[in-house]
Amino acid sequence: MYSNMIYTGPAYVGSTQQKVDLVYDTGSDWIVIESSECRSCFGENFDASVSTSWNPHDEAKETELEYGSAWIEGITGSDDVCVDSEQTNCVNTQELFLIDYQMGIPPDVDGILGLSMGGSLDITHFGYSEEENMEWMEEWEHAPLFVDGLFNGEKISSRSFSFYLADESEDSYVDFGTPRETGMSNTDDLVYLTMDDHFFWLGKWQGVRFGTEDANAFAFEAAGPVIYDTGSSIILVPD
Repeated sequence: MYSNMIYTGPAYVGSTQQKVDLVYDTGSDWIVIESSECRSCFGENFDASVSTSWNPHDEAKETELEYGSAWIEGITGSDDVCVDSEQTNCVNTQELFLIDYQMGIPPDVDGILGLSMGGSLDITHFGYSEEENMEWMEEWEHAPLFVDGLFNGEKISSRSFSFYLADESEDSYVDFGTPRETGMSNTDDLVYLTMDDHFFWLGKWQGVRFGTEDANAFAFEAAGPVIYDTGSSIILVPD
């Protein structure tokens, strides 16, 4: 965890299994990793030159990605990525975005591991017109997801993951595949929510209320779209 705001976890990249700390982010798709060639990057950056399994794309050229609080430039390629040092949960030739310039990534964070749902990025959910959505879709391209790589490689039995999020006094973790029930207070109390087929983990909420349980003033009453995003540290509600 970084500053009690951002949840990070380890990843081991390349033939030399270089360790980096990434934000496990349900609000994005690419695995983006800071390169050792990046002068605006800090922390444990990935040196692709010493990885024999690193393969830059033939058409590799400078491109950019934009996040809510960060902007990055770099190239795409593929390499082996593991989420444990024992190399039991790995995806070979996972597509990556290698950062050579960035603004907004904190010093103790080496990149982002995208865990979005994987559907199309339909922006009409957020008030855009069909015409604007079509223009957006013509330019947008989905990145191969790490969870799909684990599932297709038979490393996990279900295309799923779960988070146990705590504060700095307790360990947090992410499970890929079947969730462990030991982290649940009571499995009978589980609530299942329907998600839309979308890029984000997009559902519907019925309302937001501030105050005690007996408060009857809802700040937002009509059902509307809501994104479940582990890469964000705040709850945003409409005005």
